[in-house]
Amino acid sequence: MKKASIFLMALLCVFSCTKKKEDQDPSPAVNPYFHPEAGNYWVYKSYKIDSFSTQELPGMDIVTVSGDTLIQGKRYAVFSGTQSPFYSQWRVMDILRDSSGCIVDQNGVIRFSSANNIGDTLSTSYIFTGNENQRDTFIVFKWFMAASPRSIHVPAGFFTVLNGMCKLTEIHNGGVTINYSHCYAAGVGLVMSQDSWEYQMKQGIYYERRLVSYHVVSQTP
Repeated sequence: MKKASIFLMALLCVFSCTKKKEDQDPSPAVNPYFHPEAGNYWVYKSYKIDSFSTQELPGMDIVTVSGDTLIQGKRYAVFSGTQSPFYSQWRVMDILRDSSGCIVDQNGVIRFSSANNIGDTLSTSYIFTGNENQRDTFIVFKWFMAASPRSIHVPAGFFTVLNGMCKLTEIHNGGVTINYSHCYAAGVGLVMSQDSWEYQMKQGIYYERRLVSYHVVSQTP
């Protein structure tokens, strides 16, 4: 468990969506928060944060749209890059598509809604321990929209963002619940995100990725 970040670990697990928001939200011609065109890229700086300090990590990370793929007849954008301190080598980071204004991954987990249905659960997923005959829930992930539009400052400047929050609840080892933000700006994409190692959750340590620069070619309606 200590060899993968909490958020990215979720991509490898069994998922169960509790609410089909992608079927309920309005369907804009273009989702201004999602930019799946090949060649788009984002440069990020990462910081280690605890209750006492914020430490800037060395180097920068780049995420780019490296292509697309078909999964069950639906086209997804492939996002490749690095993410300090979790992945220093270039790799596929995310496989995502837009569905009725929602950002959805290849497992059907809805991470963000441009309709900003504040407080509604977008999707729920789990990490299990044990085997198929006797599974036990280890961590529960709940994605929801957290707040009204707000302004945040990152190295790339000031942006008005919507926050797709991921609420993690660790069931065992005393249990802990933590919220991690994923902030998107219209015309830009992901501006700031938070993540952690599983073993650092109780210590209140997490890592924040902040946008430094970007190149985005928007979709044409």
